[in-house]
Amino acid sequence: MKYCLKKIPFYFLWIILFGSISLFGQDDPIAAPNINKESFPNKAILKRWRPTNPYPTVALPENLLPLLTLTNNEVKEFQKLLSEKDTGIFKLWNDICGDLKIIDASKDSECLEYSDFAFGSQYSLDLQRYLNINSNFLLSKTQFSVTERSQQSSQILMDLGKREFSEINKKTREVVELSKIKMVDRYGEFQMNKILKSDEIKNNRISLSYPAATDHIFLLRSVFFDNRQNFTWQRETIYAFQMVRLKNNIATIIWKKITSKWV
Repeated sequence: MKYCLKKIPFYFLWIILFGSISLFGQDDPIAAPNINKESFPNKAILKRWRPTNPYPTVALPENLLPLLTLTNNEVKEFQKLLSEKDTGIFKLWNDICGDLKIIDASKDSECLEYSDFAFGSQYSLDLQRYLNINSNFLLSKTQFSVTERSQQSSQILMDLGKREFSEINKKTREVVELSKIKMVDRYGEFQMNKILKSDEIKNNRISLSYPAATDHIFLLRSVFFDNRQNFTWQRETIYAFQMVRLKNNIATIIWKKITSKWV
């Protein structure tokens, strides 16, 4: 019994010493990376994470490319507009086939000949490329239109009629009114179903398509998932665009960005 009692202090000393060795042998905790929060949008707009996916590349038909190329005179004509920030000019092929799924060679010989030209009938103002994503619209049968339903975006158009293009800005009454239409709910879900039933659609104040009248100014409001970030957020933009010329089925269109924000 005396032997055991003498051993007790030794055991305590051994436990303390062993515990100290164990603690000193552990790696230091890894410090959290110092992330510059200013480089990210507000957390409230963070939707979900997914890796950035490259946007698709559309190869336009070789015989269409010369028709969509801007001449030096055209660039010079709109030099004042192009000197401003977030503006541009491009050309679109007026898709004469529209949504024709089956082409009858005997009746639709022209559609058969130009069916691949449809790639040059849609343009993304956000990406400034011939694509049907990110603030895009289509010119078909002399109609401007946007996609009715999409999992990636929600878009509407407004026809302002004949106006001075230089006068359209974020304080323009119609721009303010268009901005008030609720396109995304508090959970980040698109509200296109409600928009299609709204009074604004019924009285043609806004629409998914309008006749592409020359010299009319149109507003495009678009909310879409922007995949160019490491995270995916929704971004909202409003653009003004105007068809200034339609010749030989080629439309010349000028545009400028009015507003852009995260939602």
